[in-house]
Amino acid sequence: MKINEKIVAGRPMALSKQIIRIMKLTILLMTVCLLQVSALTKAQVYLNTKGESLQRVLKSVSQQSGYDFVYITAELKGLKTGAISLKNASIDESLKACFADQPLVYEISDKTVMVRKKDEVSMIDKIIDRFQEITATGKVVDENGQALSGASVIVKATSKGTMTKADGTFAIDGVEEGAALLVKFLGYEPLEIPAGKSLGVIRLKLSENVLDQVIVRAYDKTSQRLSTGNISTVTAKQIQDQPVSNPLLALQGQVPGLIINQSSGYANSGVTVQIQGPNSLTNGNYPFYVVDGVPYPSTPMNSINSGLFGSTGNGGMGIGFNTRNGNPLAFLNPQDIESISILKDADATAIYGSQAANGAIIITTKRGRAGDAKIALNLQQGFAQNVKFLNLMGREQYLQMRRDAYFGTDGLTSSSPQFAAQYDLNGLWDTTRETDWQKVLLGGTASYTNLQGSLSGGTELDQYQLSLNYNRQTTVNPGDFSDQKAAFHFSQNHTGRNGRFKAQTTLSYLLDYNILPFGDRTALALNLSPVAPELYNSDGTFNWQTTASGASSWSNPMALLAVKAKTKTANLIGNLILSYQLASNLEVSASLGYSSMRQDEFRGLPFATITPQAVAAGVKPSATFANADDDSWIIEPKLSYNLVLGPGKFDAMAGSTLRRNNSKYQAFFGRDYVSDQTLENISSAGTVGVQSSALSEYRYGAVFGHLGYNVGDKYIVSLNGRRDGSSRFGNNNMFHNFWSAAGAWIFSQEHFLSDQLGWLSFGKLNLSYGSVGSDGINDYAFLSLYGASGSGPYQGVIIQEPVNLPNPNIQWEETRKFNAGLTIGLFRDRILLTADYYRNRSSNQLLSYTLPYITGFSSVPANFPATVQNKGWEFTMSLKPFSGGGLTWSSNFNIAFNRNKLVAFPDLATSSYSSSFVIGQPISAAQRAQYAGVNPQTGLYQFYRADGSLTDNPDYPSDYKYMDTAPKFTGGWFNTFSYRGFTLDVLFQFVYGNRQMNSLKIGSLFPGRLLNQPADLAYWRNPGDNASVQKVTVSNNDIQNLVYTALSSDFVWEDGSYARLKNASLSYQLPEKWIKGLHLGNARVLCSGQNLNLFNLTKYSGLDPETGGSALPPLRVITFGLQLGF
Repeated sequence: MKINEKIVAGRPMALSKQIIRIMKLTILLMTVCLLQVSALTKAQVYLNTKGESLQRVLKSVSQQSGYDFVYITAELKGLKTGAISLKNASIDESLKACFADQPLVYEISDKTVMVRKKDEVSMIDKIIDRFQEITATGKVVDENGQALSGASVIVKATSKGTMTKADGTFAIDGVEEGAALLVKFLGYEPLEIPAGKSLGVIRLKLSENVLDQVIVRAYDKTSQRLSTGNISTVTAKQIQDQPVSNPLLALQGQVPGLIINQSSGYANSGVTVQIQGPNSLTNGNYPFYVVDGVPYPSTPMNSINSGLFGSTGNGGMGIGFNTRNGNPLAFLNPQDIESISILKDADATAIYGSQAANGAIIITTKRGRAGDAKIALNLQQGFAQNVKFLNLMGREQYLQMRRDAYFGTDGLTSSSPQFAAQYDLNGLWDTTRETDWQKVLLGGTASYTNLQGSLSGGTELDQYQLSLNYNRQTTVNPGDFSDQKAAFHFSQNHTGRNGRFKAQTTLSYLLDYNILPFGDRTALALNLSPVAPELYNSDGTFNWQTTASGASSWSNPMALLAVKAKTKTANLIGNLILSYQLASNLEVSASLGYSSMRQDEFRGLPFATITPQAVAAGVKPSATFANADDDSWIIEPKLSYNLVLGPGKFDAMAGSTLRRNNSKYQAFFGRDYVSDQTLENISSAGTVGVQSSALSEYRYGAVFGHLGYNVGDKYIVSLNGRRDGSSRFGNNNMFHNFWSAAGAWIFSQEHFLSDQLGWLSFGKLNLSYGSVGSDGINDYAFLSLYGASGSGPYQGVIIQEPVNLPNPNIQWEETRKFNAGLTIGLFRDRILLTADYYRNRSSNQLLSYTLPYITGFSSVPANFPATVQNKGWEFTMSLKPFSGGGLTWSSNFNIAFNRNKLVAFPDLATSSYSSSFVIGQPISAAQRAQYAGVNPQTGLYQFYRADGSLTDNPDYPSDYKYMDTAPKFTGGWFNTFSYRGFTLDVLFQFVYGNRQMNSLKIGSLFPGRLLNQPADLAYWRNPGDNASVQKVTVSNNDIQNLVYTALSSDFVWEDGSYARLKNASLSYQLPEKWIKGLHLGNARVLCSGQNLNLFNLTKYSGLDPETGGSALPPLRVITFGLQLGF
């Protein structure tokens, strides 16, 4: 019960006290009469609060204990409790915790608690208290006893404070003994303790609140609670159970604003990544990757065996190799990753300058922790299968289509010269047999094996982590193909005895041996005739089903799969961070990083792959060899300073970056081998030559700084600046400045809100604005370059000729970013909601300026005053809907809306880009002919003109319209259900509004030829037919030319919206008594599935709306695992 009393001015206080006595007596009588039984029971109070209104806490105590409270409301206004955690507490224990360090006293009479203000302290008492002040000392450590350097220790009543030294110790002078000290450290629960002369060791507990989760930024760490920028984090728990070999694939559906698409279902396949949309018109839109402080390549190296893997995105302008397949992050072991941070806004990325124009992805690997040595084993074995097959024509339907094309449309006969090449009509092929080539070429079962072992532990001064990994994946194609990886990871943290000197070392090495088919054979499986010949002859050799002249009548798919393609890749990343604390608040450090990726490739065409007619012409086995090296080192010295200044905490940082990258690529060919056994020995080739080569060096330097001020975890300001220099620009524009300013207001700390809104446990508003840039062009684009002439030697000398026109005045692209964010926590943060609005504008676009051919070159690099805008909303919701009775359910939902468009491009209409871009449209939009169906009378495709009339020959670009292929929104939903030892994790990913190409809507090129077609191909046969596909033909060029127009139309682009059950993992943690009986530290069994189900929201008719086209879709992977700890 609560009694509010308003004291009227001028009324005697005695009267107030008399009223209180009368009310107290009334309450006592009510208590005796109505709560007699309750009074005999012992109060059991449960409290778990931190900085909540004292009135609300007292109300909770009253409800749980049955005790009534009498107080004057005005005297409790604005008062908050400290951190209280009580279970099954008595009323005395509860009241002592609630009124600790409060300007109030209380008395208990029966079951009524009387609360009043403390008596004023006299001047004499204050003088005595002054003489009784002490110097409070102690040492702050974590749960493992490791010193926490930089923890803040503040006297709660006065905001006077300090920060712990390198060894975790602190000393605060002039503290009243018993005064409340508040100890805080990032990622840990705050702890409130009474001040004493020697407090000894103070242990902080890791916070389980997602708001306090540590977030890794560019050069420091923060938390979601204190962050001023837009940063998302994915932890090891969200990665470890997903059977993926590329960590990027574990991020799909987990981060708002991050779009990740897998280009095929093969291991090491290309992965495109975009953060908040594309910023550059034609240059690379890749994010900046950092692994343990070392920049990591965003694009794969040049390759001769990359045709299988699919693209990883656009590669940029200038000279060199721009179209590259595969993805370099396939050479990182996901099991070694502790966390991945995705940096989006200017506050998070500006300190990286030009490197992070498209956002940044920071990968932090696992490190050891103090404690006994622990061995962990993670063993997984499983299988993978193709999840979808198309419904293609069977034997009878296919042969009818062939007859309609040859005898019907083309009007040919068995006497026509073209009949000799119609093998399925002239009797050369056995048309009584039928083969489902999808089952033969794509219907196999791939195996998946992942074995991980680790050793970790250490003391307070030294911690270590060592891990080994082996991963093997095969394919669904027939043949002995596999991708094998062996990985090694090591980290060590060392702290000097006085805590001042620290050294952190990380080393990761992965060796990949890839033997996979040369090229994706999915298109072949869709196109091969169902009556095509047998694969093998009776003697086991490849069947070419030769004609009377001895020529092969088809391309045997097994011969294509027999091409030997081998790639060995070695990836090394090392980093050493040395730091020394010069003073309690001043630290100097240096990060020294090195990365190296080396790739050796071989591709051989043995005798078995050569067609009979080629053998007759003297063609012999051949081979291609290639090697690529990419080496990089980086040095980053840094000075950090922090200080408790006034009511807040001030921090500053200054540093510099020196970076160099060297790339080399060489490819050779060997021809006229006499034996398959010597194919990998280039000296055995009859002819040897250079296919291509490239060599480049990139240098980068920068200085950067940061200023920050935090007032009581309520008002936070962050300023960043960086000056970059890049070797990709000439002397006039080699350097550029980038900056950001950001602030956050944690309004839930304001008393006027917290007292009125009891359900609001956290609220933060953050704003940021700044600039980042891009030097994402090829090396030496500003110079005049020379290369070997393609016309061969002149008088025995290799000719060097110009290969480009220079432009020493090209400048940096620049992106200005604005972000506004709101975070709200409800009901003790059981519900967390975040909303971010962003607007990014990229200008000074680097493009190729088209030149007349009389200049000798088609273009020159130049800056255009074009501006690309991305703006949108990102929302996340984190819930803990249920927890009790052994069952817990946590849920995380995210969704993002991005709108991209070209907002300015002066003189676009007269430029060479007038047909590529349009102001007001997304830059991903492309012009498409407007499909109008099939003319019922002629049976030919027809299209709309701009005026709405019909034609079979639309004019480009006047009759074409822009069509955007980007999704309208993307997101994901992750759930965890736990019951006793069982845990079920479920991840859904969804994409809506994207357009995906499906060329099979008009059939395989070209309907009517020796190619299979979809079973529902409704082609035109007779006048008056209402068909979606024109008449089929074998050799009519006029009809076939219309196929190209149809392929450039909007007809072959379908709505590719989908939702996918991306991952589901069911695990069981063995009971503690079983584990002890087995002498184990941990034991867990699990079953995990990846790409389990595809919910085709719009009935996309192709194989998969993510990969599109005729690429192998993402495979469904099922694994069974055992995790043991010793």
